[in-house]
Amino acid sequence: MFLLGEVRNYLLFSVVCVQDGAYLVRDSTRQQANQPFTLMVFYQDKVYNIQIRQQNQQFQLGTGLKAQEFFPSVSDIISHYSQSPLVLIDAKNRSSSQQNQCLLSDPAAYYMTGQNWS
Repeated sequence: MFLLGEVRNYLLFSVVCVQDGAYLVRDSTRQQANQPFTLMVFYQDKVYNIQIRQQNQQFQLGTGLKAQEFFPSVSDIISHYSQSPLVLIDAKNRSSSQQNQCLLSDPAAYYMTGQNWS
């Protein structure tokens, strides 16, 4: 089941994004204090939704099942993964041994307006 907001975000993001690594940070649909945002990443004609978790005024990506790096802000996450590859896991095919990696490039707003927002 999809919520109207999710469908709208997905369709807008898919139509607007034309470059691998384009991203959008949106409010999490779970609306939990420990998972306030979701990072949407466009890569090879797919949209990957990655949880942004918050713990003790620090942020991290993913489910927290694997040890991951903590960041003081969401913008620090974006800066880091603009320079270091982000591992993308396909939620529909988690058992695949092939994992894609990409650098975050431009926010989705860049493709909507032609302006660089970073």
